[in-house]
Amino acid sequence: MKKRALLALLLVMALCMSSCALIVKDKEVDAKTVILKLGDEEITKAEVQGATNSMLYQQYQYYSMLGSDIDLSNPDVIASAQSSAITQLKNEMTLRAKAKELGLDVLTEEDNTKIKERAQSNWDADKSLVQSSYLSEDEKKLEGEELDKAILAQMEKMGLKMEDYEEEAKESIINSKVRDYAIKDVTVSDDEVKADYDSKVAADEEKYKEN
Repeated sequence: MKKRALLALLLVMALCMSSCALIVKDKEVDAKTVILKLGDEEITKAEVQGATNSMLYQQYQYYSMLGSDIDLSNPDVIASAQSSAITQLKNEMTLRAKAKELGLDVLTEEDNTKIKERAQSNWDADKSLVQSSYLSEDEKKLEGEELDKAILAQMEKMGLKMEDYEEEAKESIINSKVRDYAIKDVTVSDDEVKADYDSKVAADEEKYKEN
């Protein structure tokens, strides 16, 4: 939710500082410039910038959790976030293309039920966060229907829509189907799991033994 709340601020930053930003007369046309294409799917410059904003805030959130600061206006930081965002978008496009090829993007009634349940759960969680963190003190004193209206109005200002939650849930379920298909014939022994776990623990112990 906080990531979405700072989206507008980060978007301005990315538009101004992003290494792929260009000075153009028609910003609307520029935003529709195709950056990535796979099959019949296209990703525009505006979508790349939006993904970059999200990546920037993930970094901000991580550093805040550690009690550190990160300069989100630093061109190197933005360029790194943009590169990571593009890689992520490519991966997502590949998953969607594979899902379509395998027919895994066709949803069952059970899938649609899960999508609605997951979307509603995330929506309700964000409503609670908006109520506690984004309403004015006077709005927080409201009750019942009036309080709900104030929360929904604030969510609308923040660009939060139920259809976006449903789309996220849909993509998550389809991606899970693709992953399940990819590993359906893969078997791993307990010894292999333990060996892999132990190697990761040893690597982390070595990395952080002096910190």
